[in-house]
Amino acid sequence: MYEPWYWPDFIVSLQDMTALTSMIYSHCNIDKLMHTLTNVISIEGATSLLGRGVGMLNFEFKELQDTIENPFSTDADVGEAWGRAFAALFKFKI
Repeated sequence: MYEPWYWPDFIVSLQDMTALTSMIYSHCNIDKLMHTLTNVISIEGATSLLGRGVGMLNFEFKELQDTIENPFSTDADVGEAWGRAFAALFKFKI
């Protein structure tokens, strides 16, 4: 149902979404991430991804597993551990 008094709230939400999207694109280097992910599609990229994954089993993945299994770790700790594992696996840091 169209209710005109909600239109300004919708415009403010749309502006917030646009600003947030542009901030994520500019600060997180989404273009660099897309370039990195397209390199993984090739055979060379897949083998380097596999090599990094095997090489980090005892380091980043072990730390991630310990953080997840720790009953005292917060969601922020788990998120940071996931971020470190992703950064090491894809050679991409924000």
